Amino acid sequence: AMPLSEAPHASSATGEPGTQTTVVTSLDLAGTLFVDSNGYNTDLLFGGVSCSIGGTGTIRCTNVASNRLYPNGASSVTIGSGVTIAGSFQIWNPSATLTNNGTILADTGSTAYIDPPNGGGFEFLNNGTIAAAGGSYYIYSGTFHNAGQVNIDPGYGITIESNWWQTAGKTTVNGSLTSYGSVVLDGGVLAGAGNVNAPVANNSGTVAPGNSPGILSTKDYAQGVAATLSVEIGGTSPGTGYDCLSVLGPASLSGTLSVARINGFVPT
Repeated sequence: AMPLSEAPHASSATGEPGTQTTVVTSLDLAGTLFVDSNGYNTDLLFGGVSCSIGGTGTIRCTNVASNRLYPNGASSVTIGSGVTIAGSFQIWNPSATLTNNGTILADTGSTAYIDPPNGGGFEFLNNGTIAAAGGSYYIYSGTFHNAGQVNIDPGYGITIESNWWQTAGKTTVNGSLTSYGSVVLDGGVLAGAGNVNAPVANNSGTVAPGNSPGILSTKDYAQGVAATLSVEIGGTSPGTGYDCLSVLGPASLSGTLSVARINGFVPT
């Protein structure tokens, strides 16, 4: 197989099980690059101060969560808008800033890990897409900031040990979103018909339960004066006729309630 270090414009290359390959500054994709592990840690290292993955293509991690994308000395790693990282993997030891402008996809039925040991100085900025579509995520301690798209399919979930902080974009929860802290909305939309296993602090975002319509469940819910709760009503049954935000703990409501009629519904 072609070593990754010899394939900066990779169209088809494989990182063999148990190997480490260093990307000094940038990797330019033009197809699919396989990082293959059979139970051995197989690492794609980022050794420069500022590293990037660009071009158009996919890094496909196979088999087990021993495929590690590993900032080893890098203070920042940027995933370009045309790049997809997919499969079963760890983004490991990122005492750095990771910026995703592309797509990170867990799709193999197992859990992908964002795994900074001992908390580190990890900062994860999502401006692209994170999808739990056939797999789940576990994000260890650090700072997470969403300004892109996060999609959690039924039967899958994202667990984060810190706050889930969103300033723009959209998080759609049709599976589960679990935070050991809080889900903090300073912008963007929280939607879906799944379970948010955390308090929600909607400071200046929009919570839009359901998928026209549906029920979104959460723990505590606090809505500020600049925030919106947006619901659709097309019948008289919760979850099938109209959207419902099911709050299992205390609720504090301010701001705006936005109601839209659907399916030709006329209240009587």
